[in-house]
Amino acid sequence: MKNLMSILLCGWLLAGASVAFAGKISVVHDDKTAFSGYVTYELRAGTAARREHVQQRIESDVQRILLTRGLLPATADPDLLVVTHVLVDRQSAESLSDESYWEFVTGVTGVDAYDFGAGTLVIDFVDPASERVVWRGIASEKVDEDVKKVEKKIDKLVERLLRDFPPR
Repeated sequence: MKNLMSILLCGWLLAGASVAFAGKISVVHDDKTAFSGYVTYELRAGTAARREHVQQRIESDVQRILLTRGLLPATADPDLLVVTHVLVDRQSAESLSDESYWEFVTGVTGVDAYDFGAGTLVIDFVDPASERVVWRGIASEKVDEDVKKVEKKIDKLVERLLRDFPPR
């Protein structure tokens, strides 16, 4: 089972690596997951944006969109964990978070290095009961210094990433 999860994770990361350079959106999910059973979620710390207002904007956009899809913030025992990663510099998957995160998400402690390009947003939906990533979206965009332009790009990226969430 751990090998299967490693293969799935590597496939997702490989897809993400090609997306980062193409400037496109990539979404993968577990076809066997019944997303209709998810009602509540909790945002969890992943790799935060360097600027606090950028991270707040991402989280606000995610919360707004999930609310329109019928998901509510959990007060306890969420059905889903939502983890965001903002990668501004070229980074590898190993640096997304500490090893305990990858062990929690995949059941494996070792993660091969796959590069993500600058300006990459990763949103993971993790089923806490199975401890698996059931949905992952990866988007990349050229990073801009102008605050208003950054906010507009964040809004568009999050909207595009979550356009088809939950999968039907």
